[in-house]
Amino acid sequence: MSNSSTFILMFGLNPDDYTNEEVEPIKIDKGWIINLKQSKDASKRICPHCKSIHSQVKDYHVVEYSISDNPGERNYVRIRKVRFICMDCGATYTNALKGIVENTNLTERTLQLMKVSFTEMLTFEQIGRTYGLSDARIIQLFDELVPYVPRRLFPKYLCIDEVKMETEYGKYIVILSDYETGEIIDVIKSRQDAYLRRYFNEIPIKERENVKYLISDMYDEYESIRKTFFPKALHLIDMFHIVKQLTEATNRLRVRAMNNILYEGSFGHEFMKSKWKLFLIRANEIPDKEYTSKTREKTYTYPNMVQYCLNECLDLYKAYSALQDLYQYKEHKTYTTAIAFIDFIINKLRGSENELLNKVADTYKKWKNEIAHTFSHKYKEDKYFTNAVAEGNNSKFGTLVKIAYGFHNFERTRKRFLLIKSYNYHK
Repeated sequence: MSNSSTFILMFGLNPDDYTNEEVEPIKIDKGWIINLKQSKDASKRICPHCKSIHSQVKDYHVVEYSISDNPGERNYVRIRKVRFICMDCGATYTNALKGIVENTNLTERTLQLMKVSFTEMLTFEQIGRTYGLSDARIIQLFDELVPYVPRRLFPKYLCIDEVKMETEYGKYIVILSDYETGEIIDVIKSRQDAYLRRYFNEIPIKERENVKYLISDMYDEYESIRKTFFPKALHLIDMFHIVKQLTEATNRLRVRAMNNILYEGSFGHEFMKSKWKLFLIRANEIPDKEYTSKTREKTYTYPNMVQYCLNECLDLYKAYSALQDLYQYKEHKTYTTAIAFIDFIINKLRGSENELLNKVADTYKKWKNEIAHTFSHKYKEDKYFTNAVAEGNNSKFGTLVKIAYGFHNFERTRKRFLLIKSYNYHK
């Protein structure tokens, strides 16, 4: 086999379709061009219209096909194609070439590689740069090559969460994911009641009964959905959102204390501003480092500085104390002890007249049963129930929406994200 035949095979073409000539690639800016000549073998001259074998060469025309598969490269195969004319019916025709996609400037190999690219965390713009095509052309090919992506079957642990995205259906879309695998089950066009109910109503009852646990944040509509469509499933509130309720309130109180009590440039102000994360983590995780005050020119330990700032603001102290208690949720192994623990946190928050802490107390009271189930079933199932899977997907999804052209179209968005998070077996 000649070197040219080896080259032709490498790009999924058939050497028998071309004249047996040695060809050397031509160097061009950012890539290469290989010139090939289609064979005019008489045995291939069969008119597709009347099946006559009496044809002759009419003329030649050159067509260029992209074979690039690396970013920054521009590689092409330039084929001099033969056009025949039938001596019986007068029709003109060109024989199809193996590996060449008709009515495009792409090879089948390029399209297959492109399909793989659609399952990677790449923007349409990045894919376009790889194959030397425009964003618009890549999007057009994506819609043609991937007309539909089916959803996954509902799992035992179903995470449901929303991500902010402006579409014609509203400001939020909903992501369903499998807690155990992290796979995206499906993407729903809106979190509005009408869309959610229409969607879940179309899921077979038998499949919905597979869901034993529904894991979500504290959005009211999700509890309504659970009661209607997953009546046998236990509703768990992910730990991320449970803790987030109190950490956000604590952080806002830190800012208030920093601005209203510890004036700018004061001893505590500079520490609270630069080391704000220390007020939101577990006390035993505060590093035993030293902090040198620019104001007093003295050195203090991080734990001592945190305590000093807390002593300056009673509301912040109460929020921090309740947050540290909340971090002990892992100790409550039964539903009964979990309920008592949540009541303890609620009462502690109500001990302050601060509106932020009372609002958190109201939220915990409203979702008390679901939170208690979350705490206690962690031990029964030996699982750490959290919506981190969904949150992680949302983070990647948000990044994809922001950086990729073409994601204003919901159906395209859904297909692309399912390919990336559920059908990419190399992830």
